[in-house]
Amino acid sequence: MKTIQFNPNTTKQQHKNKWIILSFFLTCLFMCQLSAQTSTNANSISVKGIVYDENGALPNVSIILKDSRTGTMTNTKGKFTFPENIEKGAILSISHLGYKTQNTTISEASKYLNINLKLDALDTVLIAPNSDKIYRTKR
Repeated sequence: MKTIQFNPNTTKQQHKNKWIILSFFLTCLFMCQLSAQTSTNANSISVKGIVYDENGALPNVSIILKDSRTGTMTNTKGKFTFPENIEKGAILSISHLGYKTQNTTISEASKYLNINLKLDALDTVLIAPNSDKIYRTKR
């Protein structure tokens, strides 16, 4: 390991110049780091919202970011907050049993979403007791 030794022949001005250069370098490094963080976050936004149907808020609705494993569910009041920032242009898939799946593209205006799910016309749902399949009949 290299040690730095004090040179008695260096003047106070030379020490001051070294500190100025070091301070300038650290400031530039900090600004570059801050700029990199800002540019990655500039294209992503935080998304919140509510999901409802004609009768009111819908609990336990799945909201999933397409082509990923990231998602969330609505609470008992139909409200949700996505766990991480979402890139603009990404697609959210909103689904619930008995309702049509709805896809929403994220834009700058998507900070708070009001999502109205439409009923999917099902006559019957048959779950066989000795099978892992669910049979649906549409009208």
